[in-house]
Amino acid sequence: MVTKEIEVTLPDNRKNFYKVGTPIKDILLDWEPKQIEAVIAARINGSLVDLSFPLNGSSTISFILSSSPEGLEILRHSTAH
Repeated sequence: MVTKEIEVTLPDNRKNFYKVGTPIKDILLDWEPKQIEAVIAARINGSLVDLSFPLNGSSTISFILSSSPEGLEILRHSTAH
């Protein structure tokens, strides 16, 4: 059986291939493992997702740092619950 792969455009515009269903966290660890402590979420094709989100199709990804304005907003929202 052939494992289907998807093309992912990373924040530095490099393109890598990953298996369908690969979690965002695994892509981050492959791309820039030193950022794992600083990244709180991601945007996939413009939609906000958490790091456990599995990619099921070719996508453009950007990572959200906890220290960024958007990251701080996510943290504030999460701690309010």
